[in-house]
Amino acid sequence: MKNDYQLTVPDLVSYIDKTGELPITQQTKLLGIARSDYYYQPAPVSPVNVAVMDKIDEIYTKRPYYGSRKMAKEVSELLGYRINRKRVQRLMQIMGIEAIYPKPNLSSNPKDKGVSGLHVSGLFSQGKIREIGDYVSRDVISTAQLYDTWKKYMAGKIVL
Repeated sequence: MKNDYQLTVPDLVSYIDKTGELPITQQTKLLGIARSDYYYQPAPVSPVNVAVMDKIDEIYTKRPYYGSRKMAKEVSELLGYRINRKRVQRLMQIMGIEAIYPKPNLSSNPKDKGVSGLHVSGLFSQGKIREIGDYVSRDVISTAQLYDTWKKYMAGKIVL
């Protein structure tokens, strides 16, 4: 299993003392990195990739649930030429974004705690918004019930 607290090469390079008594060769050896890592300059992002990333950001803002396949298709249509899905995946990873979708829910089911969709309006009237959010995030069916309750509240048919 990967250690989450492991320093990256750029982090290690930042510890090198350029004006110190110890030569850079020995410092890199002590840090366990190659001397070339100290001199490495990443290539600048190409203007084409910047344009593609701008389109990805634009689409992601509107539709954050799009994965790399749909994103590649949309970007291709906007730019007028085909963009490879793997390129879109790589750029999305660089940008730190991923599709929003229901992940496996390994926590307990709210129904195990005795909460059902019928309780949503009761929780709403008690002002327990967080509990409703927890329940809704685990049970899609309650979303429709919550929407109905919210609609009634906004129409003035339910008073808190």
